[in-house]
Amino acid sequence: MSRTQIVLKCNDRSNTSQIIERILDSKRYDHIQNNNEDYWKQGLGVTESPKFIRYYFEEDNVILEGWVSNFGKESNLDGFVGALPKKSCKKVLNEIKENIENPNSQKINDNNFSDMNANVVNANVESSANQQLTNQESAQLQGRMMIKCESGGDDIKNNINPSANDSNMQSGNVDAYINNLSDDNVGQNKSNKNSIIPRRYRGSILTNILEILIALFYLYGASTGYMVLRFTDSSEALMLVAIVILIHGVISLILNLSEK
Repeated sequence: MSRTQIVLKCNDRSNTSQIIERILDSKRYDHIQNNNEDYWKQGLGVTESPKFIRYYFEEDNVILEGWVSNFGKESNLDGFVGALPKKSCKKVLNEIKENIENPNSQKINDNNFSDMNANVVNANVESSANQQLTNQESAQLQGRMMIKCESGGDDIKNNINPSANDSNMQSGNVDAYINNLSDDNVGQNKSNKNSIIPRRYRGSILTNILEILIALFYLYGASTGYMVLRFTDSSEALMLVAIVILIHGVISLILNLSEK
């Protein structure tokens, strides 16, 4: 077996296990039991090599193991082949290492998060109180102006009416702007529903170009027989997948360019 190992001191096995499994769960690693061995796995190996992490205890130490699978063979996290999945697996191992060596860091972060939530709640309470005071002051001002108007203040009436007209005009402009926005959103939603591929499933133009290039690369590798689809050992299956990717990329690129 070719695996990358990290040996760490461990004083509390239960707490260490909780730290490791919490991180692996957050990274979407699946717990697997196979051949009398417990390990954690991420990925199916369709587009990149699956990643594996295992941990076990020996005396006062916890041993972390990480590796990837290249065509069914274990490979440690060193080397250029499969660099992206190896880098991702290393990152998870380093995160586990940091949390085991500094177990109080997570508690500090939790306390900071709770303090931040408390500050946000206090700010919201103060804002609502200030808003209530502002509403009360405006109501009192309006009441005073109404009393002066009833007592015969023509100048005040003349001043109030223009301001009321201005506020009505402003509210009318706001309503028209909101209606225009809603109409534009409805039009965009209709165009997305009527298109072959919805906008959120197309990606950007750059993504479409990369998708087409990758599909052409897969087609070339499958046609020459140098590349096969993982777990099938079939060049024809890889060619079919590449054709589907190519069709999706071309159609998405055409639709994105037509909307420019």
